[in-house]
Amino acid sequence: MTSGGGGKTKTDVKKGQAAAPAKPVPRNEDRYGGDTGLQSGDSWPYFLRFGIGAIMTFNFVIFWALPIFGMGGIWHALLKPFLGPVYNYFERHPKIRDFAAKHIYARPVHADYFVQTILIFMSWLPPMIYMIHQQRSNGFLAWWQIYFYYCMWVGIRGGTLGGAYALAHREGHNPNFYQPWIANNIGNVFENIIGPFFGSVPYNFSTSHIYLHHFLQAGSQDSFYQFDMDRSSWKDFMVFLHRITLHCLGVASVQIMYRRGLTEQWKKLARGCFTYMVVYPAGLLLVTNFSWSFIFYIYIQPFVGMTFFLAFMNFAFHAFVDYDEDGKTIGCVNSTCIIDGNDDYFGEDDHMAHHYATHVYWRDLPEYRKTKVEEFKKYNAMIFHTVSIAELAALILFKQWDRLADLYVQYNDEPAPNKPSEEFLCREGAVDLSGTTKASVWMNTGRLTRKEIIAMIKSRSIRREPMDA
Repeated sequence: MTSGGGGKTKTDVKKGQAAAPAKPVPRNEDRYGGDTGLQSGDSWPYFLRFGIGAIMTFNFVIFWALPIFGMGGIWHALLKPFLGPVYNYFERHPKIRDFAAKHIYARPVHADYFVQTILIFMSWLPPMIYMIHQQRSNGFLAWWQIYFYYCMWVGIRGGTLGGAYALAHREGHNPNFYQPWIANNIGNVFENIIGPFFGSVPYNFSTSHIYLHHFLQAGSQDSFYQFDMDRSSWKDFMVFLHRITLHCLGVASVQIMYRRGLTEQWKKLARGCFTYMVVYPAGLLLVTNFSWSFIFYIYIQPFVGMTFFLAFMNFAFHAFVDYDEDGKTIGCVNSTCIIDGNDDYFGEDDHMAHHYATHVYWRDLPEYRKTKVEEFKKYNAMIFHTVSIAELAALILFKQWDRLADLYVQYNDEPAPNKPSEEFLCREGAVDLSGTTKASVWMNTGRLTRKEIIAMIKSRSIRREPMDA
C-alpha cells in the first residue's frame, strides 16, 4: 500500500535525457484500508499505524476487557432487577427533578441527566481520591487497587464510563446546558473538567464533534472518518485505532480545522490539547510526589481504554455505506440505529437521528421514527434491536451475519411490485461497489428474505467510498 494523495506528480527531465517511466498510480483496491492519503495521519507508514492499533488492542485485552465486560456482565446477570428500579425511582422523583431544573440546568427537561451525574461522581471521585492517597502514603499502587479503580471508572452497568461520555457529548451540543452560575464559573463539567480523567481532551466535543463530525456527516476529512475501510475487517480496525488516537488527542482535528479556516475552533481545541497533555499531568505529578507510574496507570491508561472503546463503537455507528439514485450517501444507512438497546444512554443508540435530526429530544425518538417509516422502507434502513452498540460492533467484526440478520429490523411488510428474484438480489448484492457511488440493489425491494438481509448487511459493511470522496 502507498500513502499520500495518489495523484500523478510532475517529473523534471533534463534536455537530451529520456524521461523516466511514470510510476503507476495505485489502484483504488490497493489503497483502501485506512490508506487513502486524505486523512490526518495517513502519511505515517502503514506498518506503524497497524502496529499502534495492534498494541492498543493487546493493551485493551490486558487492562480493560475485564473491567468493561465484567461490570456490564454483573449488571445484566445480577444487579439490574434490583438496582434498575432504584435508579428509576430517584431519576423520576419530583423533588429531585425540581431541584435540578431550578438550580442546575438551563432547561427543565435536562433534569433527566441529574441522577446520572450524581452517580458518576459517586463512582469515580472517591476512588480517585483514594488512589492519590495510596500513592502519596505508600509510594506505589498495588495491582488490585489499580483494577479496583478501573472497575469504578467503568461503573456498574458501565454507567460511569458511558455516562461521562454521553454527558460530555450533551454538553458539547448544548452551549446553554447549565444555569449561568455553573456555565460562567465552571463551564462544561464533563467535557472540560473531569473529561481528561476519562480520556477526553477539553473542547473536543464542542469543536471537532460539532464542526467536523456533524458538519461532514462522518464523511471524508472528519477526524472520525472510516468509510475508506472495510468495517468488517480487524486489519482495517487496527489502522482505524491509529486514526482515532489522533482524534482523541485532538491533534488531527486541530490540523483539519486549521486547514478549513475554523480559527476560533482550532485555537480553542489547541488550548484543550495543552491542558490535557501538560496541565493535568503536571498537577497529578505534583500531588503524587512525581509518580510517573501513577500518570501511566491512572491518567494515560484511561485514555487508551476510552480511545479503543470509541473506535470500537464508531465502527458500528457508521458500519454501512450505500448511495441513492443520484449518487448521494443515504443517511439512514450510513448511520445506524438500535431500538431497545441493552445499554442505551439518553438516546445515544439512535445514531441515525443524532446525525440527521439533532433537534429531536431523546425521549421523543420513538415518535420521530414513526415519521420516517417510508424512508426506512425505501432504503432498507440499517436498524437493529435489543443489542448494545459494543455487541453490534463485535458481531460485524467477527462477521456474524446470521446473528445480525436476527437483530435486523425490517419495516417492509409486502414484496415490491416486480421485485427481482432472491437469486438476482443476492448475486448483485455480492458485487463489491467500492470506489463508486453507484446505487446498490438494496432499494425499493419490498420485504427481504433472510438470505437477502444477510447479503445486504455484508455488502454494505464491506463497501467503501471512492478515493476522491
